[in-house]
Amino acid sequence: MPAQITLSPDRSRIVWLSLVIALLACATASPVRAQKGGAALQIPSGWSDSYFAKLDRSVAPTVSVAVMEFSGGPLVEEHLRFRMSDILITELVKAGRFGVVERDRLDAVLSEQKLQKEGLTDVSSTALQLGKLINAELVVFGLVTSATHQKVDRFAYDLMRSEVSVDIRAVDASTGQVVISETAQGSAEAKVVTTAKGEVVSGRSDYDALDVDAARDALEKVAVRLSEAFPLVGLVVQADDGTVFMDAGASRGVKVGDSFVVFRKAREITHPTTGEHLGWEKEVVGEVQVSSADARLATARVVRLVNASVPIAAGDVAVAQPAATANGGKRR
Repeated sequence: MPAQITLSPDRSRIVWLSLVIALLACATASPVRAQKGGAALQIPSGWSDSYFAKLDRSVAPTVSVAVMEFSGGPLVEEHLRFRMSDILITELVKAGRFGVVERDRLDAVLSEQKLQKEGLTDVSSTALQLGKLINAELVVFGLVTSATHQKVDRFAYDLMRSEVSVDIRAVDASTGQVVISETAQGSAEAKVVTTAKGEVVSGRSDYDALDVDAARDALEKVAVRLSEAFPLVGLVVQADDGTVFMDAGASRGVKVGDSFVVFRKAREITHPTTGEHLGWEKEVVGEVQVSSADARLATARVVRLVNASVPIAAGDVAVAQPAATANGGKRR
């Protein structure tokens, strides 16, 4: 018969307390889990290893873009008496993925080199030259295809409506290739109340403000499309116990709830014959979700790790995963 062990009351209480403490420690442990089954984490589309070079030089990991003046003949000259390019520039800056070439600098180069300032003809040649002259990586050309006004009598008020349609081409300035071709339409409405004599009681009876709002509506959709093609990239500056700090904050469009895939540079890939550098092998480490965002800093919690023994560390790269947003533009 096996020997029986009898614990004294004091010894029993000590063992019981030890078990309780161990269970509490397990319950309060970080919820980070290793990746098991399901969809494997992948680097979001749009990533280019050229971002590594920018990060190594402490340069903001954004795409340098030049936005040309929009063409459209009488549609622009008579109906849209404002700079469509300025609206698109504002939307691109808000996206946090682009560094925009200053308008004065772009205009000076265009005039000096006698390059076309607008239109969709010979876009490849113009983009290639701008890439060399002002270090632009992307050149955006725009054409206004329609601008219409409509006034509907709704008995108690008049409904004024403006619609603006644009064609956009974004050209890679290093290759001259059109990487994005997009059509987008925007609209804006306003109520106008008048007296029997036609005097305006409330609202505006002109279309100028509506045209601006309709153009902005269309160009917001264009900016979304461009943002989808070029990811938001940040760098992990600190990582502690399931919490990660990144140098991309609200000023670059980061919001609470955004998810980022975190990875790091691994081995260099070279051509076996020429020795030419082709890129880098990437090691995906995990996924984080933003819990707060200041202007220049985002705090995120670790959602999962690919390998529980390989934690996220300072110097890792974080790329935003695309959100499921409605895109009003029509891809061609």
